[in-house]
Amino acid sequence: MPELAIVTSDIHIHSYKAFNEGGRRLKNGIAYLDYVFRLADANEIKYILLPGDLFDKMHIMATSVVNAVTACLKENFKKYPNIIIISVSGNHDQSSRSLYGEPCESALDYLNTVFDNFRLLDRPVDSYITEGGNTIIGIRYYEHPEHFRKVLEEVGQTLLKGKVHLLIHQTIASGLPIEDTIEPNDPLFDPFDFIYNAHIHISEQLTDKMINIGNPQARDAGDIGKQKGFWIVDLDDPQATISFKDITDKYPQFIHKTVGEELTEWESDQYIIWVPAPVADSVKNAELAEKFSTSLKPSEILTNYCSEVLPENELKDKLAYGLTLLS
Repeated sequence: MPELAIVTSDIHIHSYKAFNEGGRRLKNGIAYLDYVFRLADANEIKYILLPGDLFDKMHIMATSVVNAVTACLKENFKKYPNIIIISVSGNHDQSSRSLYGEPCESALDYLNTVFDNFRLLDRPVDSYITEGGNTIIGIRYYEHPEHFRKVLEEVGQTLLKGKVHLLIHQTIASGLPIEDTIEPNDPLFDPFDFIYNAHIHISEQLTDKMINIGNPQARDAGDIGKQKGFWIVDLDDPQATISFKDITDKYPQFIHKTVGEELTEWESDQYIIWVPAPVADSVKNAELAEKFSTSLKPSEILTNYCSEVLPENELKDKLAYGLTLLS
């Protein structure tokens, strides 16, 4: 049988202040964690690879968040005792600076201590050997790129068994106006069979053996228009089997709406960013804006357009013909 794994990251479970009516964002984060367990069980998937940012803003983490995540994991590990989460700490999981050669406080340390089936690979010497003999190794988030590169080089020199899977949480091929930590095709990645990178909220296959995992739920307006989901992989043959599962519509998305606009049933369930209505430059522009508003019916817009551009002696006949094209 194949050794299947679900790959997910950047869940950012938190008690957010904004867009959080009735605590729904915390509930959605927990609901996704539940969903991953159920999906793994239904498909006989033993491993959940989670390279960081399970939490959000550890410095100000609410007790309700810790309790909710702990209760969720306790229930699911009891219900599905064969499922194992293998993780490294992301920057949002950490409450202290992550520097080479120094310990780093992470909220995931607690989960690693409490649950036997939660395995944290934050130290370069840590690795996990699967039942099929494949190796999973991880590197936690490092604040300085040179520190990450140094650890990556050391880990790459370790003799590991089977297919070697690397979990990391760094700025790789971000597409952002910032310097990336490292390029996807850097020779330092050569010793590994597949690399799963978290931290970047865009789901994308970067090379034949590296992905940016992306986040499964929209976190802010920067996620507008981006696919959300997770990946499934056969650890025995990762390059041939890695596949993305789109669940963009499963959880609320961020959308822009103009102040005063009515909401559809779907829109009312989303995270709505209200933007002011456009301000006309003159009375004439205001009149035109009103005549060609997207809230009008097509027939009304066509009537207003013809009235603006057609001579009076042509208006009746051409407008009548135009309206037949809309029917």
